[in-house]
Amino acid sequence: MIEILGVLAIIGVLSIGGIAGYTKAMEKINTDKLVVDISTTAHNIKDMYADQKSYEDLDKNVVELNLATGVRRDETGKKLFHVMNGEVTIKSIARNKGFVMVYNGLTEKTCAQLASTDWGGSANGLQYMVISPTGIVPPRGFPSNLDNGEYAAVDLPLSPAEAASHCRCDKLFKCGIAWFYD
Repeated sequence: MIEILGVLAIIGVLSIGGIAGYTKAMEKINTDKLVVDISTTAHNIKDMYADQKSYEDLDKNVVELNLATGVRRDETGKKLFHVMNGEVTIKSIARNKGFVMVYNGLTEKTCAQLASTDWGGSANGLQYMVISPTGIVPPRGFPSNLDNGEYAAVDLPLSPAEAASHCRCDKLFKCGIAWFYD
């Protein structure tokens, strides 16, 4: 009987280790997928509007033309969610002269990875990146005065240490990152 309990204890310990490893691996896979999805979405939007003078109707076209990669819609079809179940908002800003992509509901580790990724800078139209430990409310325009956690494209990518320092997420809301493009 004692031997059976010993075997069950060993199986339990191994199972816990396996679950922890699986969870860590899934977060890494989902983070890698987010990097590709965010980059592809920005590229899709830039391509769609390349010959136009503004991003008029972007809010509607993101959903109707499936410009956002790797997102799913809620039951109403109006809200978008990324692979880690956080809300995604993509909309035109600054009187349709630019657009912002906001990804909320990120873990600390995912936030830090995304913040330290090289997004191509201003050559790809990226102007700013904003990191928040409590999520981001989609803005109406570009940042005017860069505060803590707000970076111009020339200052990107962040070092892993600097990214981690801004991604100390609130456990209730989780982190959010916004990318501003012109």
